[in-house]
Amino acid sequence: MRGKEKTIRLLFIRYYFYLVLGAVIIVGFCFTLFSVMGKSEMIGTAAYHTQQIERQYEAIQEADDVNGSVIPDACQYVVFDRNGKTVDGNIPDSEISVAWNAVLGNLHKEGDYHYITIQRKNEEICVLRYQSVSDFQLENREWTEFNPNHALIIAGSAAFGGLAFTLILKLSKVLSRKLRVLAGVLEQAAGEDLNVHLEHSQIREIDSVMNAAGRMCDIIKHSKQQQWEIEQARREQISALAHDIKTPLTVVGGNAELLEDTPLNEDQIQHVQFIEKCTEQIGDYIRQLIDVSKSQNQYTLQKEILEAEDFLDQLREDAQGLCMAKELELVFETEHELGYVDCDMERLLRACMNIVSNGADYTPVHGKLFISAKSRGEELEICITDSGRGFSEKALKSAVEKFFTEEREYFGTAHYGMGMYIANHIVIYHGGYLTLQNSDKTGGAMVTIHLPRILEDDIS
Repeated sequence: MRGKEKTIRLLFIRYYFYLVLGAVIIVGFCFTLFSVMGKSEMIGTAAYHTQQIERQYEAIQEADDVNGSVIPDACQYVVFDRNGKTVDGNIPDSEISVAWNAVLGNLHKEGDYHYITIQRKNEEICVLRYQSVSDFQLENREWTEFNPNHALIIAGSAAFGGLAFTLILKLSKVLSRKLRVLAGVLEQAAGEDLNVHLEHSQIREIDSVMNAAGRMCDIIKHSKQQQWEIEQARREQISALAHDIKTPLTVVGGNAELLEDTPLNEDQIQHVQFIEKCTEQIGDYIRQLIDVSKSQNQYTLQKEILEAEDFLDQLREDAQGLCMAKELELVFETEHELGYVDCDMERLLRACMNIVSNGADYTPVHGKLFISAKSRGEELEICITDSGRGFSEKALKSAVEKFFTEEREYFGTAHYGMGMYIANHIVIYHGGYLTLQNSDKTGGAMVTIHLPRILEDDIS
């Protein structure tokens, strides 16, 4: 059950009240302690010193000699004869003149000191002085040097500081606990888990932000659901359209082949061959549309752990066949002990061949196409380099995007801008990535496939 909500202002006011209340208690305790210590004569006040002098007044008057035995502990003294000459005492010489002024009746207080004169029986005059500030009256003389007022102020300040520090820690702990609830909701939303569970912190401002975050997550969730449904419908339409076109296209291609078996003149043969070429291009385009639709729904990979060299042997064979058909020279270089790869052989080979096919299309006849493979730490790098004019600045940034094409010297069939897009998706599904650059060696485009590499020790 939810408790009553509080505002942050009210929370701060509450802890401010705690601080003020604690300060009042500390001050009251200090005054009480001071009073108790004063009554128990542990602390000497000005009134206490006066009482001590009154008790010793007659003893000082009647004593044959005035010395420390008859002088109260907290007092200093000096004894004058009738002519003002110093007889005895412990007041510093530099301040004896001040004491004589007290005898003359001109002075009773100077600075922190009070002065009292006592007329002795032998016509000597004793002058006592004591400080008007409090002091400790303890057997341990070291403590008498400390001022009780200062000690209580220091102790009270330390207690107040400790109280303030404790309250700050408590307040910060309370706020941290409340804010962690909000942080948990925001982290959950940031992790793309939009089914957030709202917990109430019982602080109005934090709950307002949390409720707003919850509403935002609901809006985003609804928007993403709508977007997913639209994308799903579009992919299904593309896939259905591609499959529907395949049937009449097969009919067109089959009839064109039948026409070739009939007596035709030279112009008719050219027309039939053009129909067959265009039919083949449309068929290739449809296959790529189906692949794009599959890549957006994510492939279901049939992975198995293969030796990298076995995969590269198959890639070499397929690339060699393509290069022979296009009258290109294939230069294939690999290192030994490349380890293993966890892959779907068919899908990954298709990705590599898409890149090889692109490179072959941009390489002039009788040119060279380079494929190399090497290990680099925990990665297997397969590098495919053509002998064309290389990527443009725009292509280096956008070549893996869907339907991207560019104007550069081209020697192959029509491009639809999906080969690199499909290859990139397949490589990503294998936990890898592509890097694009231009080769310093050939000046052509260089695409490097980075795949996770498994060592033989990891297999065993």
